Amino acid sequence: MITPTPQTPTQVRYPWKAAARTAIQAFLSFAGLLAVTLPIALPFLAEYLPPSWIGFLVAAGVFVAGLAAVIARIMALPQLQTFLTSIHLGATPKP
Repeated sequence: MITPTPQTPTQVRYPWKAAARTAIQAFLSFAGLLAVTLPIALPFLAEYLPPSWIGFLVAAGVFVAGLAAVIARIMALPQLQTFLTSIHLGATPKP
């Protein structure tokens, strides 16, 4: 039986790609949430909030996506991957 040799996960080899994927995923998730909830909530919230609050929601979505990208980039650091692997959350299985 051949045992596979451990390789550096692509998340660690290409951390900026992992961060970009995470930012896109977070932004699309937020956009999907807005697409579903905004038509329902808009008639109720329009009475209480100024018209510019929709712009705030878009800015919040961009901020959340950027924050998710930064966190993904930090989590792709080799030192953090070593720690995450030790608690069974790393990009590669614990040997």
